[in-house]
Amino acid sequence: MDGYAGQQQALQNMSSSKVALSIDVEDWFHGPHITGSDFSFYPDVESFMKTWDKPYDHITRPTALIIALLKEYNIRCTFFIVADVMDYYPGLVESIVDAGHEIGCHSLHHKMSLHTKTKKAFISKDEFEQDTGKSKEKLESVYGKNIIGYRAPGAYIGDWMFESLIKLGFKYDSSVTANSLYNKTDFNTSKISSVPYWIDKNNSKLLEIPWPYFKIGPVRFPTGGGPFLRLFPSWYSIKGIRESLKRGDSVYYWHPYDVNEQSFPELASKNKRRPFFFKKSSKNGEKKMRQIIESFSGKWACCEDIYKKNLTTQS
Repeated sequence: MDGYAGQQQALQNMSSSKVALSIDVEDWFHGPHITGSDFSFYPDVESFMKTWDKPYDHITRPTALIIALLKEYNIRCTFFIVADVMDYYPGLVESIVDAGHEIGCHSLHHKMSLHTKTKKAFISKDEFEQDTGKSKEKLESVYGKNIIGYRAPGAYIGDWMFESLIKLGFKYDSSVTANSLYNKTDFNTSKISSVPYWIDKNNSKLLEIPWPYFKIGPVRFPTGGGPFLRLFPSWYSIKGIRESLKRGDSVYYWHPYDVNEQSFPELASKNKRRPFFFKKSSKNGEKKMRQIIESFSGKWACCEDIYKKNLTTQS
């Protein structure tokens, strides 16, 4: 494809492409540096809750803010929820459902499925299926219908997990972040773009909705959201979304705590593997959210919309 034809194709893609807005509903203690990973302070959330005697809630207020903001802009998005949020924040998931948003599954306790360094299985396939199935059922009890979307905790996704997701009834996943700086999978992501693609397992298919990136030369810079929203200027996310929309449909996300103005507990920054991850709260998170939303007016969708749109391209 010559340069002119490539430009025309990019313009055509940009005009028809959508970007799914998604929110990962978890709190700071769900992070792999605190619970549920090979390098965390606590083996699981239950152990954390048994010993933590200080306030821990950094998502209730920002979740309400996000819901109000989405209503203002008339955007329906996907909330990928850690199911134990229902136990520690009564009524929070119900408020998201009542606002009309799609609910996706983000695991039971945000436990990593892969070892963060070796990328080998951190839990067994049976444990993954049991916990994910339980979280799906738990969230569906409030959602009132089948949940079809999944996002892996910390975006650590293994190829062996896709077959299990299909078995559990999921129709799409949105965990793959193909970039030049890190790889959280157990497979090669160098050839994966930001465009949704189908994963075939035993003659059954699952749609993958990868995260956005922008390129400088051959280097792909990840711009999925999350800490990039909290720690970087809004132009960083906007650049990644804009470039990805030229390729096709994309996705963007953040956490409620990414727009939290409270200072995080000291423990959040003590882990040597992630000393800066929660060092800074977001003093202008709402402003950044508005800048990003307004930069792509008319382009926003939920992940379910992207899935249904891409069904027509399934081979």
